[in-house]
Amino acid sequence: MQNKKLLIGLGVVVAGIAVLVLTGTLKFSASVRKTEPTTIEETKEPEETRQQQRLSPRAVTFKGAKVGVTMSIKLPLGWVTGKDERADLIAGSQTPEKLDNGQTFTANINASVGKHPTGVTSFADIEKKWKEGLLDQYPSMEIVTDSSKKVGGLDVYVLEVKNTRPDGVVVRQVQYVFYLDDTYMATATGSVPDSVWDKYGGVIKDSIESLERVEE
Repeated sequence: MQNKKLLIGLGVVVAGIAVLVLTGTLKFSASVRKTEPTTIEETKEPEETRQQQRLSPRAVTFKGAKVGVTMSIKLPLGWVTGKDERADLIAGSQTPEKLDNGQTFTANINASVGKHPTGVTSFADIEKKWKEGLLDQYPSMEIVTDSSKKVGGLDVYVLEVKNTRPDGVVVRQVQYVFYLDDTYMATATGSVPDSVWDKYGGVIKDSIESLERVEE
């Protein structure tokens, strides 16, 4: 029964996250000043230097819709923020990718912060049950990798998955689950068509790993 409650709680959180990454149709604010997209080129400089070059030097902040926790994140250069009630923050490229079927897909990141789902009392609970909850909600997903790591001193569970939409487009996403403390957690998910993952995957991970809690 305890595991069932935990899966239900995780399902609610996961459903809110996955709905954005599977569509790739984000509504970006027209009031945001647009800048020219930046072409990302690999260099032989240290990883920290490459990350700084690929991300905006100025972080943006967002607050949980139902909790008084504020987070900051550095977005990829040239990306803009948008609005959607399903996430506390959404951001995406200004140049949608054209797909083979004639449609377009905007590479995007969405993030939210809130309380842990029912049944989660430790990071170990997330490691054991998050993937199970995701697959229970979306059984067609293919798990590419999953692992735990430290990001900015926080315990983080990282999942990479693929999912094929009804129109045949394979979407690849990376999802980070940040264990902020015994009460709060943050989730951030980046998604792009699998065919252009190499173009966006690295900078999306760099951006999400810049996520920090803002002390108020």
